[in-house]
Amino acid sequence: MSAMPPVATRVALTVTGPGSIFSNLSGGLFVGYTSANSNALVISHGGVVYNNGDLTIGNSSGSLRNGATVTDNGSVLTNTGDLVVGNFLLVPTFNSLTVSNGGKIFTGNAYVGGNQFNNALNCLLTVTGPGSVLQVANDFHLGGGAAGGDNNSAVILDGGLLEANSPDDPNRVHRQHDQ
Repeated sequence: MSAMPPVATRVALTVTGPGSIFSNLSGGLFVGYTSANSNALVISHGGVVYNNGDLTIGNSSGSLRNGATVTDNGSVLTNTGDLVVGNFLLVPTFNSLTVSNGGKIFTGNAYVGGNQFNNALNCLLTVTGPGSVLQVANDFHLGGGAAGGDNNSAVILDGGLLEANSPDDPNRVHRQHDQ
């Protein structure tokens, strides 16, 4: 019987500066996995991340205070699958995603507070500043799972833009823009 690997805490993946690229061509990307705390993905000053799969920020029980930030003009995160802030977490987790200062995220679906099957509590999405964009090709969900997650928030301010194409359900966010 092998021992469980140590839990990652306070680990950061930082992609910063023009020409800096991180490309994940297969599988998913996790920022904080089972009981992992205070981990970060930071894309700044023109850095670029391409993820061919799902990106989950705070996954499974005990994953607390994990975050991703896309900030500054020219900084881009392209995610082909689901973007999930907090997943399968039934305790307050405080996982977050921030798009600021002209940063851009393009994703398939986006979930704040669990995906379509699971819930999470106290997760936060912030899109702030002129030119800051979260563009969701399909559905945006605030509060996931059948029961929904509690105390999850999406804050769009100071010229930020959240745009989603959710044509089948008027309860889903279609476009939020603060000017």
